[in-house]
Amino acid sequence: MSTSPDSGATSGDDAGHAPRTEQARRRTVIQTITGVIVVVLFAVVVAIGVQRTPHRPAEAGGPSAQPPVTGPQAPIPGVVLPAGATAYGMTLGRADAPAAVDLYIDFQCPFCREFELGSGATLDQMIASGQARVTYHPLSFFDRFSSTRYSSRAAAAAGCAIDAHVYPRFQTLLFQQQPPEGGTGLPDDRIIALGRQAGAGEQFERCVHDQRYAPWVTTLTAHAVDLGVNSTPDLRVNGESIEHTDEALRDAVRSASK
Repeated sequence: MSTSPDSGATSGDDAGHAPRTEQARRRTVIQTITGVIVVVLFAVVVAIGVQRTPHRPAEAGGPSAQPPVTGPQAPIPGVVLPAGATAYGMTLGRADAPAAVDLYIDFQCPFCREFELGSGATLDQMIASGQARVTYHPLSFFDRFSSTRYSSRAAAAAGCAIDAHVYPRFQTLLFQQQPPEGGTGLPDDRIIALGRQAGAGEQFERCVHDQRYAPWVTTLTAHAVDLGVNSTPDLRVNGESIEHTDEALRDAVRSASK
């Protein structure tokens, strides 16, 4: 007997619908659980890989890069520093010396010559004994008193003498041979001869001829002006200006040592 669609009987397709729905639901649950397991395993693998990955130096400019150098050691575009010098001067002596002496000089300055001949040996002794560390600042204030910018040339040559490890002996020789104001100043060949007399080697000559440290002298002079230096010699002990006499120097360094 045939059954009409409206008789309420269940057809073959309808009879199999419920089981297939249950199977689909189970497959969905299994797929979801499998996906979760895969994600968890991937996270574990990544974590292990991170732990085992060797540390790499930070690239320049990266978040872990070293901070830029600041202060007198900071590089200045176009300015080459003598070996061991800074953008502000050349320091000799122990870092823990109780007295910090700053001497601002110009190789064309007559009073600087007077101070060097009277107190240069005193400074040498203070450096050797550990009483003071001395920073020399060769400036170019007196360029207008020579037709060849002798102050700048001599100060740049002082930078070459620093490289050659013959400073301040070279400084003493320059002051001993100081030319008169208003002339041409010492020629480069004479400056080179004094450097050799101080003990400089062959590289000194090329350094002088190239004016390698002329930009450094410009930087030194500008910085000195910023500090209020307006004449030479300017002598300071632990930041305090003092008279540029041997007696004043000894008294100030002695007080700093107490």
